[in-house]
Amino acid sequence: MLERNNLQAVYDMLKNRYPVELTNSFALDDGFTADIPVIVGRHHGEILYLFDDGDMFVLDVCNDARTEGTHWHPLHVEEAANDIADFMEGRIDYELIPFS
Repeated sequence: MLERNNLQAVYDMLKNRYPVELTNSFALDDGFTADIPVIVGRHHGEILYLFDDGDMFVLDVCNDARTEGTHWHPLHVEEAANDIADFMEGRIDYELIPFS
């Protein structure tokens, strides 16, 4: 079971508004997984991941072409929830670059 933390608070703000999921792991490149709490959302052909790296939230956006856009910001629950809401509403486009 996930502990109550900033990521849980972000999820609680969004779970009734958007198709997001709070899970304990997510797939990375080449079949590897990361076993950390993460919020996952899908919208307009892109997948969003939000996780806590210990110092700040990291928000990654990927699409089927295996491109990525990353956005960092402090562990601020409301700001992170607003960023995800903007993504889900199509108000924000992250500059996607090819994976290296």
